[in-house]
Amino acid sequence: MSRWVTVSAIVWMLIAALALATDSDDVVGVWLNQKEDGLIRIERVGAHYRGTIVGAPEGTRKDPNVRDVMNQDPELRDRKLVGLVMMGGYTFDAKASWLGGWIYDPDVGKQYKAKMTLTGPDTLEIRGYIGVPILGRTEVWTRWTKSPES
Repeated sequence: MSRWVTVSAIVWMLIAALALATDSDDVVGVWLNQKEDGLIRIERVGAHYRGTIVGAPEGTRKDPNVRDVMNQDPELRDRKLVGLVMMGGYTFDAKASWLGGWIYDPDVGKQYKAKMTLTGPDTLEIRGYIGVPILGRTEVWTRWTKSPES
């Protein structure tokens, strides 16, 4: 009887682990940033993932023609933020995380190393850092279920 209980417990643990498993493309979609003033489309390109600014939610009064005025490179300050690839280089590590990437913060005009972790089906933690992840900041993004224009 005890062998049956052990085998049954192992089977249930395997089923639970498979149910919680994250697919590498679960991060694909449109996400609302933590400040709720930007929409970023994350997509897979080959073996890597990248994110492009696609707009802002209606009511934020964000002008779609806003320029990258805080960029450290003066020659890039006239480019529009909408359409800008602001993150990339991520690879999936099979543990609901995407590592080895970078993220650009248009509010300060700097690029950082970054990692992403899916903490729920509609919640994404982005950690930007300098050097090592402990020297960084985490933002929580939520999945945008409306069209990018609304």
